[in-house]
Amino acid sequence: MFTAILWDYDGTLANTPVKNIAVTRAVLARLDPALLDPLPEALSSLAAYQAANYRWRNWRELYQYALHVPADRLDEAGALWGPCQLADRTLPPLFGGLLEVLPRLAALAPMGICSQNDSGNIRAALAAHGATMVIFLSAGMLEGLSAELLKGAYTSDTPAALVYKATWPEEKVARCTVGTLAQAGREHQISKTALVLVGDFLSHSYQRSLLYHPGFTTEFRQGDGSLDGAAL
Repeated sequence: MFTAILWDYDGTLANTPVKNIAVTRAVLARLDPALLDPLPEALSSLAAYQAANYRWRNWRELYQYALHVPADRLDEAGALWGPCQLADRTLPPLFGGLLEVLPRLAALAPMGICSQNDSGNIRAALAAHGATMVIFLSAGMLEGLSAELLKGAYTSDTPAALVYKATWPEEKVARCTVGTLAQAGREHQISKTALVLVGDFLSHSYQRSLLYHPGFTTEFRQGDGSLDGAAL
């Protein structure tokens, strides 16, 4: 029995090579445009890029041997990855079937994401699909967060909530929408130590988790049968 699901964003949730090839081209363009003329074979197509990544053991070998970056400029190229990644607006697609599977897994256990990818990139990719999100460390920048979320599949009326000091005695919950996040923060004086929740799970029509329902069978507990025949 598991208690949580932790996803690796890159290559498990999202097909990130679609974005990474664009970022790699941008890195070379900033480092030395001559590296793109002629275009290296490894950047000629997504298939060629993925084949090169499988061939070389790490990014340094990829850049030196497949992209022809001089050895004495590899550190400089590496330092460009972060800025180029943030500047690139390519949204990697989620892998097929995940949008159908994720809601079912959410009924079993809480889920999270680990990644070296920038959090803004991850939020943008998930927002494009209207995914449910619990966002940390953003209560002090609600105007910008709201604008970022509205670039995706959310609308100004998508349900949202600010949860101040969750589980503490002074916990405070401010329900709002994506369009009124900043207003709710001001009205309830919430600007730190808060989670931002976004998604239709906050509406009245959403099915709640069945993990602790008496009819739900786990490794440690036999259900009482009250969920038999239910559409889960």
